[in-house]
Amino acid sequence: MPAGIDGRRPIREPGGVDPEPSVEPPVREYEYVLQCPCGTTLRAPTEDEIVEVSFAHLRAEHPDLAPTYGREHVLFMAVRLLKG
Repeated sequence: MPAGIDGRRPIREPGGVDPEPSVEPPVREYEYVLQCPCGTTLRAPTEDEIVEVSFAHLRAEHPDLAPTYGREHVLFMAVRLLKG
């Protein structure tokens, strides 16, 4: 296709057909999901929040195990999934 005056594509395609309108890609939302071995599914929108939710669950449901887990353990077990 011939270029316009400034070297870019012309505003209108030959034959009077408008080019495809630019479409913004949809905004993708993610969530972090962690499946505790006890069967509880934990969910949060950010890494920081899944860590907080996981530690709260550990303290409430598995107090003997809570001191053995760190942030890196939680993030290793969590999965980032596309929301929706």
